[in-house]
Amino acid sequence: MVEFVRTFVDEDLGAAIGIGYMYTYTVSFSALIVTVANLAGYWNIASGLKSTIFIVAPILLAFSNLLWVEVRFPTPQLHALADALQVFGYIEAIGGIIKLGLVAFVFFLMIFVNQGGMRVPKSSRVILANQHSGR
Repeated sequence: MVEFVRTFVDEDLGAAIGIGYMYTYTVSFSALIVTVANLAGYWNIASGLKSTIFIVAPILLAFSNLLWVEVRFPTPQLHALADALQVFGYIEAIGGIIKLGLVAFVFFLMIFVNQGGMRVPKSSRVILANQHSGR
């Protein structure tokens, strides 16, 4: 998008849009880290380990995105075929399909749960109530 605007509209506007995209991705990444931190609160993990995870994980993710990914093939024909088919595009397409499948699964799971599909039997509710009340 930035290259399109820079080439066909204005170079300075392209730079401004690039900064806007960078800001958007930075805020989104920060929101994801906060979401993961909230989800990690479900488990009883020591705060030192949590801090280490939330410092190291973004650094590893950023570093992995900076690396050059090289795909090696046993024969030059396969390498030429992979170049022609653009392996990265297939990886992205498969990853996108997996993400959409996961979103659809969570969507239907939430409908199932909201409709009462995860009811706890009455005897279990009494046991759970007694455990929480300290009896």
